[in-house]
Amino acid sequence: MATEFNLKLLTPSKSRDEVKSTSVVIPGSQGYMTILPDHAALISELGIGEMVVTHSGNSKTDKYFLSGGFLEVIGDNVFVMAEHIELDSEIDVSTAKKTLEEVTSQLSKGSKSPEELTKLSGQLKEAEYRIKIGS
Repeated sequence: MATEFNLKLLTPSKSRDEVKSTSVVIPGSQGYMTILPDHAALISELGIGEMVVTHSGNSKTDKYFLSGGFLEVIGDNVFVMAEHIELDSEIDVSTAKKTLEEVTSQLSKGSKSPEELTKLSGQLKEAEYRIKIGS
């Protein structure tokens, strides 16, 4: 029985991190899920939210902002392929607060098309999570 797995974090622009992990809690498109060693093979769409990675050996945890993408579990390899992955210490909270204000202002102005509402709702959720994780 395995006690750890290889976690690889990938974005469109680079291979971000590769760590040995004992667990990862990650936002799926339908809610949060936890991946542990010996997890069944899986492919899942990711949502917007906080990803918590527990490292093997020292049980240190890292918190990340994650936005969109896919998760794949194959044997003892877990791949997180996301549009945005930001470590909590990398998040610019002041920029996220400005974005939150701008999006809230846009939402309060007149009626919006369904497409505009979907886009603004996603931006609002991203800003809220960046503030929560980065603070």
